[in-house]
Amino acid sequence: MSKFESEQRLHQQAEKLLLSPTHDINHSETVISFGLDLLERYGGDSEVFIAAAYFHDLARNYPSAFIGGDGARESARLAGPILEEVGFPTEKIDQVCQVIAEHDQPEMETTSIEAQILSEADFLAGFGPWGLLRSLVWSGERGEPLEKTMRRLKEKMPARIKSLRFPESKEYARRQYQFVRLFLAFLEQPVSLEKELLPGKYIVFEGTSGTGKETQARLLVEELERRGEKAVLVFEPTQNSKPVLAQWRLEIDSHLMELFFYITDRVRIMEKETLPTLKRGDTAVSIRSGVSTLVYETKDKQEEALVHFLHSLIGVPEIDAVIHLDVPEDEAFERIQRRHIEKGEPLSKFEKRDKLKEDRKKYKEVLRDFERVITIDGSPTIPEVHQTIIKTLEEQEII
Repeated sequence: MSKFESEQRLHQQAEKLLLSPTHDINHSETVISFGLDLLERYGGDSEVFIAAAYFHDLARNYPSAFIGGDGARESARLAGPILEEVGFPTEKIDQVCQVIAEHDQPEMETTSIEAQILSEADFLAGFGPWGLLRSLVWSGERGEPLEKTMRRLKEKMPARIKSLRFPESKEYARRQYQFVRLFLAFLEQPVSLEKELLPGKYIVFEGTSGTGKETQARLLVEELERRGEKAVLVFEPTQNSKPVLAQWRLEIDSHLMELFFYITDRVRIMEKETLPTLKRGDTAVSIRSGVSTLVYETKDKQEEALVHFLHSLIGVPEIDAVIHLDVPEDEAFERIQRRHIEKGEPLSKFEKRDKLKEDRKKYKEVLRDFERVITIDGSPTIPEVHQTIIKTLEEQEII
C-alpha cells in the first residue's frame, strides 16, 4: 500500500471516528498543515506524524472524561487497533501511539521530534479566530460558565504562547492572539446606544475612472440647491492629500501603506466635512467613499473586513444612496484618453484598460455588502444620466 493510499485510509477512519465538533477531521487537517511546515524545517517522519495527527483527539469524543494527559493517553490506546485495522506499517504503530500519548502536555519533555511537532501544531490550531471559535464551542460542549471561558482566553492562551518551543510557532501565535485581544477588549466596553442619528442625507458616487462621477455629483448638488436644499460636495481623497501620497509612493510601494493612508484621510474628511454636514441636516454628496478603498486597496476578504471595522471606529455613517455609475471598460478608457489629451491630466495606475475591467468586476462584488445601491448606466449623454439619477432618487424617496 502506497503512502497516499495509507493516508486516505487514515483520513476516512478519522472522519468517521472524530465526533467532537471542536476536535473533528477539520481540526486534524489544520494540525497536519501546521505540522508539515515544521517537519520541513526540523525534520521527522511525516508518515508517523500524519497518523498521530489524525488520531490524537480520539478521546475528545468524551470531553467530560478525557482531557489533558488522560485524553492523550486514552487517544493513544484507542489509536493502536485502528492503525492495525487500516494496514498502517506495524513497525511504526508503537511510535505513533507514543507521539499521541505525549501531546497536549506542555510540562512533559517529548521524546521525539514528531511528538514535539504534534504538540506545537495542536496548540497553534487553538490561536486566532479559529482558536477563539473552537474555545467557545468547547466550553459549550463541556457546559462551562462564561467566566471559565474568559479565563482561558485571557490567561491560558498567552501562557501557551510562552510554552511554544519553535520560534516560528511563537511568532505566528503572537500575531494570531492579537485578534483574541481585540475581541476581549470589545467585550469589556460598556453597552450603549450612544450614537446620535444624523438628520442629513449621505449620497456617494462610485465607479471606475471614466464613468463621470464628478460631473454627475456636481449636477446633483446644483439640482438640490435649485430646490432650496443645502448640499455640500465632498471629495475623497482630499485634494491636499494627493501630493503627500505621491511622495510616499516614491519612497515605498506598499498597498497596505496606501490603504491606511486613505483611511487616515477619511478620518479628516468625516470630522471636518461629512459629519458636520449631516449633523446640520444638509446633504453630503461625495465623489468616492470607503467603497473605493474596498475596491482599490484591499486584496482579500480579510482586508475588506478590516476596512469595514476601521470605518466603524471612525464613525463613517450609513450611506443613504450609493450611485454606482457603470460604464464598459473600453468606453471608460476612451473617455480617459480624451480627457488626457484635452486637459493634459496624467494617467493614474488605475486608468489602464485591463485594470478598468478588473476594477469594474470588483465593484460589483464589493457593492453586494451595501444596501441602497443604485446602479446607473453611465454610457448615455450627461443630461440623460443626470435625469435617470434624479428620477431614481425621487422614486426611492431619497431626495
